[in-house]
Amino acid sequence: MSLQDRYDEAMHLYSMGQYDDAIARLQDILRQDPSNFDAQLSLGMAYYRKDDFDRAIEEGHKAETLRPHEQLVHTNLSLFYMKAGNKTTAEHHGLQARIASWKTPASGESACDCCMRRFSCCRLCRKKARWITRFSTSGSTGFWWKS
Repeated sequence: MSLQDRYDEAMHLYSMGQYDDAIARLQDILRQDPSNFDAQLSLGMAYYRKDDFDRAIEEGHKAETLRPHEQLVHTNLSLFYMKAGNKTTAEHHGLQARIASWKTPASGESACDCCMRRFSCCRLCRKKARWITRFSTSGSTGFWWKS
């Protein structure tokens, strides 16, 4: 059975409310493929559904290391932290989710490699990236952006 088939089976168990079985299947997938983002993200949500918020947060941060600018990662972490009673961190991840949504290109549109924004703003991004490099190597102080 392929990893995708096993993931689909885990998601079926999750949708049926069988969170322990889904968690076991997702952990098995992650043992074979630690970089499987979908399994990692789903594992955090399965722990959330079991009201194990600390473990959900832990698994959510593992998903964040795989895709740090993914909107859904920060949306989930915001939810997990809010349920755990940490409103400040929940608000931080909520803001990160909003920022990620601004940077996500529309379907069929390509994104800039350095900032993940739409190519329409890429020229601005490249100029900013050059200036930040000069700024950081010169040791001078000043604004992050220079027109």
